[in-house]
Amino acid sequence: REFRAQGELLIDDLLPSDRTVRNEVDRAAEQGRNILKTKLIAAVEDYRLSISPDIWSDRHRHISYLGASVHFVDENGFFHCFDLFCTEFKWKKKTAANIIKDELAIFGLTELMDKITFITDRETKKKQKNISPAKLLSISTSVRRTELTPTKTETTTITTRTLTQASPELSDEEEELRNAAETDDSSDEETDTDDEEVDYAAATADDIPVSAKAILDVIKNCKSLVKYVKKANLNRQLQLEREKQNNIEQINDDSSPSTTNNSTNAATLHQWRNVLNEVQIRTAPSLYCVLPCITYLREQMINGEKKEKGVQLLDKMFTMEDDYIRASFLHPNYKQLRGATKEQIESCYNFCRDFILPSNTMNDSIRTDENIIQPSAKKLKFMTQLMDKKETAPASADEIDHYIALTVEEEYTDPLVFWRQERNQLTFPTLYRLAKRTFAAPCSSASGELE
Repeated sequence: REFRAQGELLIDDLLPSDRTVRNEVDRAAEQGRNILKTKLIAAVEDYRLSISPDIWSDRHRHISYLGASVHFVDENGFFHCFDLFCTEFKWKKKTAANIIKDELAIFGLTELMDKITFITDRETKKKQKNISPAKLLSISTSVRRTELTPTKTETTTITTRTLTQASPELSDEEEELRNAAETDDSSDEETDTDDEEVDYAAATADDIPVSAKAILDVIKNCKSLVKYVKKANLNRQLQLEREKQNNIEQINDDSSPSTTNNSTNAATLHQWRNVLNEVQIRTAPSLYCVLPCITYLREQMINGEKKEKGVQLLDKMFTMEDDYIRASFLHPNYKQLRGATKEQIESCYNFCRDFILPSNTMNDSIRTDENIIQPSAKKLKFMTQLMDKKETAPASADEIDHYIALTVEEEYTDPLVFWRQERNQLTFPTLYRLAKRTFAAPCSSASGELE
């Protein structure tokens, strides 16, 4: 009715066809890829992009998938993270490296792969023997044929002999009485079996008693159930459920001797839970969390039981890289690097000074703390106790020394909030550029795997 004044209208102008909708979706997708392509290339050229690949398999369809999450910091200092692609292995000889190259070629990043940081938590495992689905099918078929093949002999007689040996402690008289009793019982059993002897070889299924048929049906159903559990790979799940149930029963049982150990383990797991909640964050940088969190765990291990084994295990599991130290230094609340060694601190300072351009060093002037804007940030409960203590230090003409001597009253959950301030960018131009590069990489790929 609204378009009557415009004259006659075609129905195709109001209701587009499926082809028109598909073309419009393709056009919008291509336009979005071009916009994203420009941002990704700009981030890669300045080493501000990282990719977290992850691979998993579908056991039912026998197909493996490869996905990747991208993390980067734009020119304005904002952190971005999203899933870049998810594709399947369509060819048997297709490797993960080739698939990543093909997917990155869509965004024009193939030639810039040397400038991309790849983050993965998976270690190299031993090469296992791969079995194709066709081979699995042939194996199951052969097993089924073996079950259906009839035996050569129609009847099979199984004899079982039980040897009874008298105890050396028994006397001869007791042994004679025992043998006499056994002979009487055997004679009675022989007379009973002779009276009720039945030829089961010639018996049919109808001659079997009802109770025996019920037992056979139960055995048959149990075999079918076991066969299904094996084919569906449910053995491991049943085992885990049983272990979980046993652990719950032990925890609920106050009289159990393992109650004390369970409470100790629960306290230890609570400490790890605080750490995992911080390092698995997806919407903000997390690389700076490694040093304070490892320091927190080491302190808890020292204060708890079996501290020597706990500290040794912690040092063996985690290797403190230079990137972790540098990320904590670029966070204004953790720049004192509490928990790092003197060698690590000196190495971090030297790397940052080498990154400073000569022009920035010559034109740098002494600035006071009044130039720093203190934005409002949400207070963090767990990470607050790991922040730097307030200390005063003499000012220096060097940009690094001036940043070290800076006193920051505000607490920042996101370090990029501090570096996005215009006055901070003018005061520390080199560190601002280094911060965008450093915080583009997450501390773990677990945040992408949770999606």
